[in-house]
Amino acid sequence: MARRRVDRIAARWYGIAPLLELYGLQIGKRGEALEIDRLSIDVALGELLAGSPLDALRLTIDGMQLTLVRAQTGQLRLEGVGPIDQNPQQTRRVLPLPSGLRLLNTRVVWIDHKAGKPPFKIDKVDIVLDREGTLLDLRARLQTASGNADLSARLDGFLTTHEWDGETYLKVDNLDVADLFARYLPKEYGLYGLQLDLESWGRWRDAAPAGAQGSFELRDLRLRPANRGAVPLNLVRAGAEFSVQRQQDGLQLGLKDLLLAFRGHLWPSGDLAVAISERPEGGRQIRVAADYLRIDDLARTLRVRMPWPELQDPIERLRPRGELRDFRLSLDLAPDQPEWRVQSSFSAVATGPWGDIPGVENLSGRVHGQHDHLVLQLDSEDATVRFSELFRDPLKLLRLDGRLDLIRDSDRWQVIAERLVADTPDIDTRTRMALEYRPGHPLFLDLQTDFGDGDASNALRYYPTSIMSESVVAWVDAAIISGGVPAGTAWVRGRLDVCAVEDPRSGTFQVVFDTRDLELDYLQGWPKLEHLDAHVRFNGNQLDIDLESASIYDSTVTASHGHIDSLNPAGPLYVKGQVSGPLQNILRLLQEDALREDFGDIVAPMRAQGDSVLNMEFAIPLEGDVGYALDGQLQFGGSQLSLPDWGFTISDIRGRLDFDLHGLSAQGIRARTLGSPVQFDVTPLRDGTTRVRTRGNIKLEDIGRQVPAIPLRAASGRAEFIIDVDVPSAGTADGKPGILSIESDLRGVAIALPAPFGKTAGQASPLRIRLPISENRIPGSLSYAGQIDASFTNDGRRVDVVLGGGKAQRDPAAGVRIEGHLGTVDLFDWSEALNKLPATDGNALDTLDLDLRIDRIQADHLGINDLHLDARLDGGIWQGALEAPNLAGKFSAAQKITQRPIQIDLQRLHLNLPLGDADFQPAPIPDPEDGPAPSTLPELVLNIVDLRINDANLGQLRFNAQQAPEGLRMTQFNLRGGQVELDSAGHWSRVDARHETEWGGQLSTGDLGDLLVDLGYSRQVEKAASKLEFLLRWPGNPAQFHRATLAGGIDLDVGAGRIVELDPGVTRVVGLLNLNALTRRLRLDFSDIYKKGYSFDSMQGGFQFADGTASTGNLSVLGPSGRIDLDGSADLMARTLDQHVTVTPNLDATLPIAGTLAGGPVAGVAVLVAQKLMNKQVDALNRFEYRLSGPWDQPEVRQLDSGGTLSKILRPLSGGEQMPAQAGEAPAPEAAQPGAPSDTKSTPEPTESEAMATAAGDDAAASAQAVKEASPEDQPTDGGNPLRGLIRIFKQSKSHGADLPGSTE
Repeated sequence: MARRRVDRIAARWYGIAPLLELYGLQIGKRGEALEIDRLSIDVALGELLAGSPLDALRLTIDGMQLTLVRAQTGQLRLEGVGPIDQNPQQTRRVLPLPSGLRLLNTRVVWIDHKAGKPPFKIDKVDIVLDREGTLLDLRARLQTASGNADLSARLDGFLTTHEWDGETYLKVDNLDVADLFARYLPKEYGLYGLQLDLESWGRWRDAAPAGAQGSFELRDLRLRPANRGAVPLNLVRAGAEFSVQRQQDGLQLGLKDLLLAFRGHLWPSGDLAVAISERPEGGRQIRVAADYLRIDDLARTLRVRMPWPELQDPIERLRPRGELRDFRLSLDLAPDQPEWRVQSSFSAVATGPWGDIPGVENLSGRVHGQHDHLVLQLDSEDATVRFSELFRDPLKLLRLDGRLDLIRDSDRWQVIAERLVADTPDIDTRTRMALEYRPGHPLFLDLQTDFGDGDASNALRYYPTSIMSESVVAWVDAAIISGGVPAGTAWVRGRLDVCAVEDPRSGTFQVVFDTRDLELDYLQGWPKLEHLDAHVRFNGNQLDIDLESASIYDSTVTASHGHIDSLNPAGPLYVKGQVSGPLQNILRLLQEDALREDFGDIVAPMRAQGDSVLNMEFAIPLEGDVGYALDGQLQFGGSQLSLPDWGFTISDIRGRLDFDLHGLSAQGIRARTLGSPVQFDVTPLRDGTTRVRTRGNIKLEDIGRQVPAIPLRAASGRAEFIIDVDVPSAGTADGKPGILSIESDLRGVAIALPAPFGKTAGQASPLRIRLPISENRIPGSLSYAGQIDASFTNDGRRVDVVLGGGKAQRDPAAGVRIEGHLGTVDLFDWSEALNKLPATDGNALDTLDLDLRIDRIQADHLGINDLHLDARLDGGIWQGALEAPNLAGKFSAAQKITQRPIQIDLQRLHLNLPLGDADFQPAPIPDPEDGPAPSTLPELVLNIVDLRINDANLGQLRFNAQQAPEGLRMTQFNLRGGQVELDSAGHWSRVDARHETEWGGQLSTGDLGDLLVDLGYSRQVEKAASKLEFLLRWPGNPAQFHRATLAGGIDLDVGAGRIVELDPGVTRVVGLLNLNALTRRLRLDFSDIYKKGYSFDSMQGGFQFADGTASTGNLSVLGPSGRIDLDGSADLMARTLDQHVTVTPNLDATLPIAGTLAGGPVAGVAVLVAQKLMNKQVDALNRFEYRLSGPWDQPEVRQLDSGGTLSKILRPLSGGEQMPAQAGEAPAPEAAQPGAPSDTKSTPEPTESEAMATAAGDDAAASAQAVKEASPEDQPTDGGNPLRGLIRIFKQSKSHGADLPGSTE
């Protein structure tokens, strides 16, 4: 019997009805008691009087804890009330409930023993129950902070039985139901959150739900499963309109406009229907229809708690994803043999690779079938197939089309594809495939793929790298660059657990295809094969390539074959082939990285023309460095090789060159070079060096034309040469250079150089040249005929040269050193020889030391004996010293000669010059445009403290030449402190490519006679202090002084002196009258005067030069005997005279003599008296005029009628008009012979006045007879000329066309 306890009771009236309140009420046994905080009982007196107590009661319960228990038997009961009897035999006439019941703040505790769930509490539930007979209206409300729930129900029947029906309406707003649902889910699901919105209209029949419809929305569903391999699930939102119908044998569920929102994606709206029914014979049938399913979301949901453990690993590894549309599934789960049918379209399906099963991406198509035959119809674009190992990169498929049949046949499964089309961006394929699986047996594959229109540049994507060695893969990757694969076939047949490549007995692996226009970089360091057409065969573990055609550079490759015995492990690549084409391509081949070490240094400087044929076999290991082999032959067919850097060409090469890994070899290769036939031998030496020997008889002129830089213009003829080129390989000892050796005895070659370097063709003069031809510190060497020995480095920075015998240092120090001893060095001979040699490039040297001793250095008649030249070039500056008995001094100059003035300081310069006055032939007129531009010449400062020429002391010389914008200025050309004072300056300019020189100044000497004698001339004048002013110009440079182009003038002022001898040589130049011949023609007896010379008081006048002539109009010679005036010109080129001479004797001497000759002593006295009385008038009467014309050697002297009266009177006495002056006239008996020394100091000679006075007192007849007997031959051969030596400006050396007296041509 249930126990009851009340803590407190209160009663009061509420209107006219009594109100009873019970507090702390407990009903039931301890531990199962129903506890109520407060119970209010309101009695309706009317209903009570009507005799129905339950109808009169109104109960309000506040704070009640109501425990509803579901027993294992399925009975429901309230704790403390006792079980609710569900016996259907119980009466239904009265419901044991008051007419009104209100429950406030009720705690509902749900205990479900049948489900085995722990108690679940729901607080603050308000319930209102109204009863009218057997009808109940129920209203319940739950309010929480996270949401609300409202329930309305109208029930008919006894709730304590299964015989009640009703309708319900439930509305849930944002209610957190995670705790409630978690109790009915396995704890492994880890439900941590779920919000629910629900609106549902339900129907109940016989105490069970008969159906419901409405809508729902789930939010924030969070599952965190704890079991291994499970993954969390986050459902952001799920909602749909739903309909649930319970049928007699099953259940139907329909969802309309189902919407699922996961993190990152949203399902499109669609419908879902599920029907579950029980089979009469046992088992269950399930039908599923869905507009849309997302595979990855389904897989993720399954992985929360996998219902089928055997699918856990496949789903985890395959990671399926994609979309299913119009999905239909029928499961007939019979106890003995389950069956199923399925159909659907699919798109964007993807799986990861799993074992031998490739992964796929973006597959589309349809699937249909049943449990023993499934058909997969593919219709995909831009799909991808990804193998876990077979291929390293996913295979991109532009198109994947075809049918796959998955067939179950007794104990095996088969995958069959009759025609599977797979087109990639690089190749199109058509595949037939049969894959068979038997439990307990490995997979067996029979696959044939035909492919075409392939792009070989991307072939690396399709290599089965898992069955290839890494080295082969690397080789194929690098080798195939571009090209096409027009057609091919791959056939794979055999078990998949054993690779047919590794074990050919396990099956078949063949790939056969053709290539077109392939570019193959088959091995690093070798030239690429281009435009390659070939047939390629992979057969098991071997590779064969039959080359139809290809090119290397622009050479053709024919008859070639490549082979690899083993692809895994990788064996060597064997290649055999022939290359035909330009020889230059062979040189390029030998310079490629693979062959450069052995042959690169040999062929690097070479260039080739013409064709050749190369046959070659080689083996190259693809793994490791062992197994290299090379054997080749190069056939020349009239080809040409050249060394452009050396200007060397070998043509018409014919023969064969063999080569292998040990080097090159050849015998008797014939060719032509330097215009001559030669023969080549190539020999590998023991130290790894390759020697190329050239033998031939070569003409020196051909060498000179071929290599203009070699100074061979002085050499001619031909000789036998042996030329060796030793080229070391990279494997020889470090530092060993290539060597070029040239040897010849030069027999047959003439060298037109001055001694001691010149030779005749018959002489043998050994020549040996040894040159390093690669960068190295070892110097080269040269020796020639025992006269030159040199050692030098290639860069020219260390050179040692020994001349005249001796040995150069084998390891020269830094800089250039030239030393030695030379005999006679003729500057003119060497100048002529060096002018034939090419100019140097003028490269600056760092240092250069000269130490030469020369027995004699000479130029024409000028020579210096025992000269020691010691000079050094350092820092671009020359510093040196000259030492000889007649020369001493120092000099400095810049290596780049225009950088600074040349400075020459001599303490002494004593020259011995043969200053004769020999006749000469004029040189050609020089070209004024020849010669260097003055702006390119250096400035010069020349100082000579003691300058002497022969015995003449010329004192101190200063010469200074400076650069000017228009040319070169000679600002100072002076002589001081000697027998001559010279003060002059000049200018050398260049205008419009023409040179012009101008020189002017003053020259003076105190004793012209002594100066001329000291210079080496015979005694011609005594005393005669002289001054000369000049201003001269000529076109051309200063060394191109020429009489034909000379312009300007000179003024003479010669003081008193005496002409000792008459020198016709200089007389020709100035055009003076031959006084001996003239006086004889006047019949004056002056022979005694000229025997002892002719005294004069002065000579004055000037000459003008133009157009090859020297003209004067004012040359006057004054002396005690008279006056001589000269005007006219001398043709300096034709060597003729055209001059007018006026002779005016002094009346004091001339007229008495003339009168005596003409009329005796009385007439002479008369003339003398008349002269005293009439001064100028007498001069007019006493004038004689002559015309000088004709050649200088024999001028014609003709007396003119224009002379004075005396001249006209005496002219008939001369015996004729013409008076030719004979250069070869014999001297008078007392006259001195030309060239004989005159002792002017030992015996005093009479003056002209004394001579004339003596002549006047002699017998006239004797005088006349003496004159008459004298013949032209009696006169001296030299004519008197006081200007000897004053106009030495006309004397020049023979260079640059100089043609003045004293030079020869």
